[in-house]
Amino acid sequence: MIRVANLTKRFRLYQRPSDRLREVIWRRPFHRTHAALKHVSFELEAGQALGVLGRNGAGKSTLLKLLTGVLQPDEGELSLEGRITGLLELGTGFDYDLNGVQNILTNGLLLGMTRAEIAERQEAIIAFSELGAFIDDPVRTYSSGMVMRLAFSIAIHAEPTCFVVDEALAVGDAHFQQKCIRRIREFRQRGGSIIFVSHDLNAVKMLCDRALVLELGEKAFEGTPEDAVNHYNRIIAAEDDRVAAESPEREQYSFRNHRVEILEARVLGTSSGGNVVAAGEELRVSLRCRAN
Repeated sequence: MIRVANLTKRFRLYQRPSDRLREVIWRRPFHRTHAALKHVSFELEAGQALGVLGRNGAGKSTLLKLLTGVLQPDEGELSLEGRITGLLELGTGFDYDLNGVQNILTNGLLLGMTRAEIAERQEAIIAFSELGAFIDDPVRTYSSGMVMRLAFSIAIHAEPTCFVVDEALAVGDAHFQQKCIRRIREFRQRGGSIIFVSHDLNAVKMLCDRALVLELGEKAFEGTPEDAVNHYNRIIAAEDDRVAAESPEREQYSFRNHRVEILEARVLGTSSGGNVVAAGEELRVSLRCRAN
């Protein structure tokens, strides 16, 4: 069970590192404040899966770090029941000079597992990661995909009540991604809760009951995954239209004798209402032309 009410997180941004010292000496601000998350609220019950969508910089990673205790909120209330673990930024909690087995111990302890639990589940963790003999090599020699395999395997074997998955899953190969998704589904069927952050819109629709869309740190939408994906696509389409309207390169796409000019071209998804459409969605192409 997770309850989030009016969660807000701000960061101080400094132009130069020395501005921190100047702020202490002069006792006046030399920073600007950036609200990465502003008054976000939602609830997640046992056995539910919540997708989180948003453009880069929308506040998704900040939200996950607040949920997992990496950051503390400036305002709002956050209520968690049970153990929450997750796969955040790739390699978080790993010591790259230690080998895979040693990192199972250290990372497992950071996730709240006891030494007895880690010892009991170590062979299962190694087997799921499919690292084989590489498990005895230093993690600094691992590829990003190998790091993800180990991190996911440790986190899912910690037996959390809520599992948080960020974009780190995307660095794995197709085989291991599908293996992870199957394990996530099994975890959910056993009553576990999931918070799934991804730019893979079809994966959100496949795994989640509900989804919310973050935009500029605020909750822009919450509803069914289908409706959330459509809302996200509208945001992307509006931004693409703005960039295209401001582009000085429009003329380079002209050709032939200009007997007819295309004044406007739009591709509209019948569900999304935007020019970014999901697989299988019907669309309408509209052209506005002038005959010279």
